[in-house]
Amino acid sequence: MSANRARNTRSWLWPAIITGVAIVVVLAFVLSSGGGGDNGGTTTTTSANGGEIAKQVTVEGAALPEYTSPTGDPAIGDAAPKLIGNNFAGAPLTVGGASGEPQLVVFVAHWCPHCQREVPIIVRLAERGTFEGVELSAVATGTSAEAPNYPPSSWLERVGWEAPVLVDTADQTAAKAYGLSSYPYLVFIDPDGTVVGRWAGEMGESDLEAVVEAFKAGTTPLPFPAG
Repeated sequence: MSANRARNTRSWLWPAIITGVAIVVVLAFVLSSGGGGDNGGTTTTTSANGGEIAKQVTVEGAALPEYTSPTGDPAIGDAAPKLIGNNFAGAPLTVGGASGEPQLVVFVAHWCPHCQREVPIIVRLAERGTFEGVELSAVATGTSAEAPNYPPSSWLERVGWEAPVLVDTADQTAAKAYGLSSYPYLVFIDPDGTVVGRWAGEMGESDLEAVVEAFKAGTTPLPFPAG
C-alpha cells in the first residue's frame, strides 16, 4: 500500500471510529438510565392513570344521600361506598368501605378558601398524633386548572399533607358517591364500614380534636360543634 493510500484510509477511518464510539456511549447512557433487569439500571414510569384529575373512579356500594346537616343525618348507619382509584402518581388506592379500622375521609378542593384553612389544622393534629389508630385519607375533587391554587398535588405537599390522596374524576364521581354538598367535607366511618358522622365546612382545631377523640372511643353521636 502506498503512503498516500494509507493516509487516505486513515482520513476516513478515524472519524468512523469516533462516530461508532459516540453511538456506543449514547446507547450505554440510555440503557443505564432507563433499562431494567439485572444490570442495576432503574426504570421510572408514570401510570397513565396519574395526574390531577382521574380518568376513572370505581364506586362499590350505594351512594350516600346528599349531606345537609350533622343533626338527623340520613347517612348515619349506612354503608360507606368503597372508592377504587389512584393517587396523584397513578398508584392504586382504595378509600372507604370496611377496612377493619376507623376511617376519616376528607374531601377537599384546591381553590376552596375553607379547605385552605382547614387542611393545615388537620395536618397539625396529625403531627400531634391525634389521628393515631384512624385511617386518614383525602379525596382531591372539584379540580380545575382554571381555578386558583392549582394543582392540588402541589398545594397538599406544600402544607405538609402526608396521608393518602385519592384523585377524583372531572365529574366528581367520588364526591357524588359520598353526598358532598360543600367543602371541606369530612366523613367518619367505623371499622365495619358504617358511616357514623359527616361534617361540611370549617371546624376549629379544638372542636375537631374532640370529635376525633370521641370517634376513636366509639362515642356516638359525635360531638359536632353547634351551628
